[in-house]
Amino acid sequence: MDSCDKDCVLSDWTAWGPCSKSCLGKSTWKVGTQSRTKSIKEPTVGAGFCPEPHTEMRFERQNCNTFICPKGIECVSDLDVVLVHDGSGSLWYRWGGRPLWDRNFKLSTGLTANLIKDSKMAKVDANGRPSDGLRYGVVLYSFSARVIQGITHDAKKVGRQDQRDEVANGRNDDGPSPFESQGTVPLGRRLW
Repeated sequence: MDSCDKDCVLSDWTAWGPCSKSCLGKSTWKVGTQSRTKSIKEPTVGAGFCPEPHTEMRFERQNCNTFICPKGIECVSDLDVVLVHDGSGSLWYRWGGRPLWDRNFKLSTGLTANLIKDSKMAKVDANGRPSDGLRYGVVLYSFSARVIQGITHDAKKVGRQDQRDEVANGRNDDGPSPFESQGTVPLGRRLW
């Protein structure tokens, strides 16, 4: 190395990033991980050396949240969730004959009901602005998508039996889409 060459200078380690998992659903699942990095504080000069970004001199990973998930978790994020149900018939259950053909679809809608039951639903102020929780909407698709329930903070509206029947029967007679009339997602909300 010539006298004009200089190795790069690395920064201090960043803080650990977020964990990839909140907890373990089962003890046999892979644990969550998080990482941290070092960036280049001063670049190399000439033929100086600088480690590559994903080498152990600049990248560290560690396990995190290695505990089993507690029972009775409540979803408390502030976001809007649109649940999309497959009404095309591709979820049909092949075993057990015709009486069980809709078994997988019923499991899917049951998962939706449990998800809503275990969620902290948003509150809406006098101006219609949501805060502190989730709102849900339900869409059924087959050859085209149909809104079964527009985004709402009212868990009773999302989980109504007649709407589950509409999803199961592939119909919605409520007129124009609430998403079209109100906009899909209000400003300041995330949609997942």
